[in-house]
Amino acid sequence: MDLDEAPVGASLRILATSGPDDARLRLAELGIRPGEHVIVIQRTSGGGRILGLGDGRIAVDRPTARRIEIEHLTPAAPNRQP
Repeated sequence: MDLDEAPVGASLRILATSGPDDARLRLAELGIRPGEHVIVIQRTSGGGRILGLGDGRIAVDRPTARRIEIEHLTPAAPNRQP
């Protein structure tokens, strides 16, 4: 499964990244590398994702999210409306 399919609230493990070497290197510099755990904080209007990684947050656009292979560690929390 790719990151662009992950729902908000999901806890994930990065399995692999694909694409050009410079793009994969930049993701690794940001902490998005195989074995890392992330949480999907928000879905952007363009289909990207905002990820919680350690103490920080990282925004990933949709084309990049499609190049990040993930596995779910826990299902997403139900979306509760007030």
